[in-house]
Amino acid sequence: MKVDSHIVTGGLVGALVTARYPGLNIVQAFGYESWQFLDTLITGVILTVVSIFAATVADAPLVAQVKVDDRKKRPRFSAELDPNFEDSVWYSLKSMSHSFLWWLIALITSWQVHHPVWSPILTAVFVGLASHWFIDLFTHCHPQFKRTDQDMIWPFGDLFQLFGKDIPKLSHIVKKVTGIGIEYRQNITPGLDPYANTEPMVWETAFQVTGSILWGCLVLLILA
Repeated sequence: MKVDSHIVTGGLVGALVTARYPGLNIVQAFGYESWQFLDTLITGVILTVVSIFAATVADAPLVAQVKVDDRKKRPRFSAELDPNFEDSVWYSLKSMSHSFLWWLIALITSWQVHHPVWSPILTAVFVGLASHWFIDLFTHCHPQFKRTDQDMIWPFGDLFQLFGKDIPKLSHIVKKVTGIGIEYRQNITPGLDPYANTEPMVWETAFQVTGSILWGCLVLLILA
């Protein structure tokens, strides 16, 4: 989905991590003292910022691609029109950033680290990365984008090319096998730029509004 949705999701899971560790006080853990309310607020902000960063960092290559396209005054994502896009640097970067390996590594590390501060921070990193991966798993499924969508299993997808096979796209496989998936991109018409309309679909707007409300309610409960 769009970056806005990942920011909302990152904030929500960051608040969940804060609630998961009641009594956690990062400020006091580093030897500082202040009001309890302020300490709790700062702790929640730190964990939320970490999870939002983790939930959005996977799209950094796409943001860079847009900036380059804008600077060169060409249509955004025009590189994806190249039939050899899967061999490009842009494809490699977004497949790397969307790999399941990152949240798996964060998960294993959070299990191994037993520290009053770093353990919850690593948990926030994990849930942020995982939230992005699982959302994209079910929102990148239209056949028009099968060739250019990230495989989400880097670096294992590249191994198929060594044997002359197409790179498997996990989100499209999930949609085909389970029937579960909803495409977030608009203007799905051959010959049209699918990214031309930047307004989110109704269901994605509803997702953002609902997520924001839940996020706000959870923050109020934590601070109460």
